[in-house]
Amino acid sequence: MTEEQKKKIENKIMFLSIGIIAILIVFLILIGVTQNADSIIFPVVVALFLAAFWAVTDVLPIIWMKQFEGKTDEQKKSYYVYAGMDLIGLGGLVYFLVDMNSTTGAIIYVACLFLKKRFRDEFYGTAKEEEDDEEESAGSETAGELAEGSESLAEITAEEQEAEGLQEAGSEEQEPESSEEAKQEEQPSEAAEEEK
Repeated sequence: MTEEQKKKIENKIMFLSIGIIAILIVFLILIGVTQNADSIIFPVVVALFLAAFWAVTDVLPIIWMKQFEGKTDEQKKSYYVYAGMDLIGLGGLVYFLVDMNSTTGAIIYVACLFLKKRFRDEFYGTAKEEEDDEEESAGSETAGELAEGSESLAEITAEEQEAEGLQEAGSEEQEPESSEEAKQEEQPSEAAEEEK
């Protein structure tokens, strides 16, 4: 499937989902104006619209774009969990719209939004790509740290060699001085013996 075909399908899905949401909003306004929210029609219609929205956003892309091709069993399982959580979240939203006195439906919806993200990323493979990017960045940081460590080790080794060289040079310089001092010490002692 080419990129143009994918974009056309994505645009169709976007327009369908926007259309469903727009019709649902118009319906909610009409229910509010006529004050028929207490009838059984209200929750049924809201549930049908949100189920249609779920089908358009979660099911149609899989079918039209053939997204199951090349996916592993784990990725397919992640899709089913992700789509199921999306459906449960929309059910919570219906419950919230029907029973405005309770925030339980809104909490269910928000919780499902956060929980489904991980499964959605697993299905599309973005979680694995992020892990690979993190591993690469950690690997490059480790390599950088090793390079810095080897540079500092080389500097320390060079400094130690310089210090050893200075010590050796200092001891060589001291040795002749000590032999000269020994000669000078011998000369006064010889002079003292001659005086006796």
